[in-house]
Amino acid sequence: MADEWLYQGGVPDKNAFALIATGESMIDAGIEEGDRVVISPNSFPRNGEPALVLFKKTQEAMIKIVEFKEGGKLALLISQHKGHETKLVEVDDTVKFYLVYSVKFQRQRRARRR
Repeated sequence: MADEWLYQGGVPDKNAFALIATGESMIDAGIEEGDRVVISPNSFPRNGEPALVLFKKTQEAMIKIVEFKEGGKLALLISQHKGHETKLVEVDDTVKFYLVYSVKFQRQRRARRR
C-alpha cells in the first residue's frame, strides 16, 4: 500500500526538508499527527497558504494557514480545527515563515478511514 500525498510534484527547493506533524490544529486542512510535511525554506508563503512558522525567541514551531496584514507587518496564524484559536503575530526578524510544500499521509490513516 503506497502512502498518499496531499500536494504532489517535485520540490523545486534543493534545501527542502521534512518533519513529522504533531498536534491536531490542522486536521481540517488534511494535516494530521504523524504525517510527513515537506518544507521549502527558500519559498515564502502567500496569503492562504500553509506555512511552517518558527519563533526564534521561544523555539516554538507550528504549521498554520497564514494571512499577512498591514503590508506584511502582522500575520494571522489560522488553525484548521475547531477549538484552536487564530493568533495575530507581529512579523519581525524573530519570526520566520516557510512554505509547506507537500504532506505525505501516514499509512495508518488510510486504514482508519475505512
